[in-house]
Amino acid sequence: MQLGFAAIVFDTANKNGRTLFDCVDVVTLGACIAEARAYKTMIALAESLSVDDLENIHALAPDIAGFRGALCHEQEGRAGQLDPKRVAMLARALHVDVQAIALSRRSTPSLLNTSTT
Repeated sequence: MQLGFAAIVFDTANKNGRTLFDCVDVVTLGACIAEARAYKTMIALAESLSVDDLENIHALAPDIAGFRGALCHEQEGRAGQLDPKRVAMLARALHVDVQAIALSRRSTPSLLNTSTT
């Protein structure tokens, strides 16, 4: 069975500086994502995501993660132009964190593993 659309975007309506993870906890979000994935639906996460959210983003493993505001010139905010330095910093952080998380997953249970067995 399919849902009738290609993807679900988890975002917020209010652009008030609160992050997606301020609005919903990672375990609840993970359960929603797992349900959507059962229907072969792509997943996107957005809303004030930053380098500080990489651990949660990697744990949830979305197909797309939106970083618009985190990549813009700080004084201009999300409506400003992209800052090449911020883009490079996020690219480096993504590369390093992917390797670190892959290693840690081999030795520790998943953040989203909520079973009690």
